[in-house]
Amino acid sequence: MADKVRYGVISTAKIGRTALIPGAQKTTNSEVVAISSRDKSKAEECAKELGIPKAYGSYDEVLHDPDVDAVIAPLPNALHCEWAVKAAEAGKHILCEKPLAVTVEEAQQMIDAAKANHVLLMEAFMYRFHPQHTFVKKKLASGAVGDIKIVRAEFSYFLGDWETNIRASGEMRGGGLMDVGCYAVNALRFLMGDEPVSVQAYHRFDETHGVDGTFVGILKFPGGRMGILCSGMEEFGRNRYEIIGTEGMIDVPRAFTGGSRGATVTVVSGKDSQTETFEDINQYQAEIEHFSGCILNGKEPMLTPEDAKKNTAVIVALKHAARKEKAVPVA
Repeated sequence: MADKVRYGVISTAKIGRTALIPGAQKTTNSEVVAISSRDKSKAEECAKELGIPKAYGSYDEVLHDPDVDAVIAPLPNALHCEWAVKAAEAGKHILCEKPLAVTVEEAQQMIDAAKANHVLLMEAFMYRFHPQHTFVKKKLASGAVGDIKIVRAEFSYFLGDWETNIRASGEMRGGGLMDVGCYAVNALRFLMGDEPVSVQAYHRFDETHGVDGTFVGILKFPGGRMGILCSGMEEFGRNRYEIIGTEGMIDVPRAFTGGSRGATVTVVSGKDSQTETFEDINQYQAEIEHFSGCILNGKEPMLTPEDAKKNTAVIVALKHAARKEKAVPVA
């Protein structure tokens, strides 16, 4: 490994084919050298379509390829821990699709495996690499909205196919909260700069599929600040966050998918209003470029695995609160 990180992709999932792999191929410090599937013909088809040199019929083959330095793992949620641990044990760095894990215990297993084998592990929240969020944090630090009182974050979409789509599989730990609600949880924690002490939640749960279709949660942060999240996969698409303080507010209407669809941030401070417009970027390219840079330079990623474990802890608490229909502490 000289000036580029060589990636192997575990699975031929759509997010990998249409976003992560093309993003990696646009970077200057990364290349995709292998892709795998449990169906070798699918791997070969994807490899040909995307110009990837090697195609494997099992995930293990990627992990044992000496030409692979790191793996991109766009796997179903239930498989993240198993294959991240195996990748770490094979000496491969891991860029794991969000959410990192389905339990805090699994997150810790992944962290321990990465540390024991001296590899990097990062949760793939690509939206955090968009400059609009750096702009927002600077505005908050400058006191533009006064003291933060409420932050609302929402991410939803309409999933037409519930019968074959992995997002609607309870066995694979799908559902609206795990798929897109995890973004809202991450955004609330990021914007508050703190961890919630307790949560309360309600969901519309589909017993047939074993997943939540709609999820609404309230996160109580220190100082009485409140975070509100709405997520789902049976509604009109929304992805935004809004920060309300004692002296103003900030509205980010394309919080999570603003990379190539136009991103604006509106800041209302007292009687003044400002709208900042950002140029389109490839958020996946920025994410992978960052992770590869950390590998090449021996630096810790901006999105640390410990932070990912904390995000998992909030998700677990929210699920518990929705089942019990009462407030529960975040462990």
